[in-house]
Amino acid sequence: MCKQELLELFGLSHDHLDRPLIGIVSRFADQKGFDLIAEKAHELMREDLVPGVLGTGERKYEDFFKALAAAYRPRGREDRLRQRAGAQSRGGSGYGS
Repeated sequence: MCKQELLELFGLSHDHLDRPLIGIVSRFADQKGFDLIAEKAHELMREDLVPGVLGTGERKYEDFFKALAAAYRPRGREDRLRQRAGAQSRGGSGYGS
């Protein structure tokens, strides 16, 4: 999957092609470093980048990414993202800003 396809899945225009894209497809858990990501997330969101997050796991991180999505232009592309990424989910967070 190329950057252009990811932007389309997140519902973003091709105007974002020149911006860095940070993507995460993972189980949300402390042992995977999500405590560190949560600590710096708002600082990262002030940068000129495009984040994409898809995963499930510890409820505190699912809730965190949902809140982050709501604060920074939420997108509703979760089902299509899960299908394309091949992820099995129980309703976790999928978001692009």
